[in-house]
Amino acid sequence: MCRREEAGQLYVKDISQVDGVTCMHITNDEKDQTLKNDGSKRRIPIHSSLIQLGFLDYVALIKKEGHARVFPQLTRKGNNGYADPVGKWFSRLVTSVGLDDPRLVIHSLRHGGITKLHSAGVPVNMVEHLVGHSAGNVHEQYVHKELISIKTLRDGLERLVYSDVVRVLRT
Repeated sequence: MCRREEAGQLYVKDISQVDGVTCMHITNDEKDQTLKNDGSKRRIPIHSSLIQLGFLDYVALIKKEGHARVFPQLTRKGNNGYADPVGKWFSRLVTSVGLDDPRLVIHSLRHGGITKLHSAGVPVNMVEHLVGHSAGNVHEQYVHKELISIKTLRDGLERLVYSDVVRVLRT
């Protein structure tokens, strides 16, 4: 559950296995990577639906072609970063299918995903880690989110079910 810019600036090396779980490392290790806040730096599991749709095959192809970044077709646009064109593409897509609510932007998918995580009973501290939010209260600040195992995070993320999306996109 990353922000569009976090995805747009990913490097191939940011996709890795941790304890047998495929994850992405959201970081600012490279000079062209930025983070919204300190809580944004994290490792998050890649949802099984994304894997079923071929994301890892895509990453392998990009790596084989010698690209360093996962989405080499995106170019950095000043302070807007890499993902501004993705937001514009999404706006054109929703408009083309007849949706005209101005609140329906690519970031609304993130809001919906966070809501679904809470609805699925994923503990707040795990949701905060998955989405890169800072702790909401003093007690939560004592939870060392970075020590939550990647397998536990994966299990929480997998409470989101996207089988219908995978079925439609694979046909």
